[in-house]
Formats: sequence, C-alpha cells, structure tokens
Amino acid sequence: MAVWHHAYAFDAAKYLDDVSRVVTIDSSRSSALLAAQARRVVQTASRETTQVLEYLCFDPSWLADGVERTTERLLIIMLAAQVLPIPSLGGGDTHSWAVLERLAGLPGFDRTELKRLVRGDRLARLPGALRREDLETLFADSRHLGGALLPLEVTSLTLALSRLEHRFHGPNEGEAAAFGGWSYTDTLQALARAKAKAFDDATRMLRSAEGRAVFMLFEQ
Repeated sequence: MAVWHHAYAFDAAKYLDDVSRVVTIDSSRSSALLAAQARRVVQTASRETTQVLEYLCFDPSWLADGVERTTERLLIIMLAAQVLPIPSLGGGDTHSWAVLERLAGLPGFDRTELKRLVRGDRLARLPGALRREDLETLFADSRHLGGALLPLEVTSLTLALSRLEHRFHGPNEGEAAAFGGWSYTDTLQALARAKAKAFDDATRMLRSAEGRAVFMLFEQ
C-alpha cells in the first residue's frame, strides 16, 4: 500500500492564540471547551479542512465523551482548520520522503536533519518554542498525529539542504546498497533521478512555507 506524505503551512502563533482563547474561558473544563470548538470546526469544515481530517483518519467518536476523545485529537482538529496545503514529499511511485529517510545516516548526510525534514517535530514542542508556557501542559501528549516545523527551523533546514545539494547529484555504490530491493531505484540511473527529485521536492516544500510553520502527516 502506498504511503503519501502531506505538507501544510500555518501561522503557529495564531494557532496557539486561538487555542488559548478557548481554554482560558474555564481551565477546569478545557477538554469540554476544546471539544465544542473542534465540533464547530468539523461542522463548518472547508473542503481543504475535510481532506486533512480524512488523512488524519478522523472519527466522530473523537468528539464524544469517552476514551476516544483525547486532547491531542481535539488540538489537531483545531489545527486542521488553519493549515494551507503546500507541495509535499510525495507518494505513489516517487516516494521522495522515503528516499530522504533512506539517505538519512549514510555518509555525508545528517540523520537528524533529514528525519526532521520528513516528519517534523512533535506538536508538543510548539508552546515551549514560542514561549507559551501556559499551554505546555495542554500539549504535553501531542506526539502522534503529525509533526511540525517552526519558521526558524524551516529556514535552518533550507540552508542545511542547500549545503548538501552536491550530495544529491548521482549515487555511489554504497548508497545503492542502502536502496537494495526497492524497485523504484533498481539501477544507478533510477537512484540518481530519485535523489534529484527528492532534493527538488524538499526544497520546494520548504520554500513554499514562506515564513510560516509547516505541519506534516502521512496517509495510507
């Protein structure tokens, strides 16, 4: 089954402000208040928001009382209403995200940087990074439904990727071994094309953020 990578740009500060306005009404009822706001998002969802929710495998049980209604799910529904699609790292028969992950850790490539480029950091980091300590507890368990990069991190990864550009020009035998058994890169020429495309896709995604944060998720 093909796995698709999706990417979106959003205003991280505005998102946290919106969450804060909801929960500060009555902090003792934060879950119920977030659920009410998330319910409004679902009821008034645009086509783009509906698509994001589908990729997240949204289920109405997320909004009802019970074990399925977690703070992380409510927060991600609120985020879905604010993100705008940007070019991603693909899927289908190209798999630029998978090319980058296979390159991570090979000589000349920084494993941590490439992993963050593909998956971002967990959403729980957002409040601390933006000095919103009042929301850190609320976001503490937000680590499963997608990842995010803040604007400064997007800029840092853009620079890091540009410094590695020469590493994406043609493969070597060591890299070919790391891709062994993958039909899309079964020749050195095919691997060279896949690496070049992965570099172009990643560069396009980062530049398309245009000073905003990036949210990423996978769809199966």
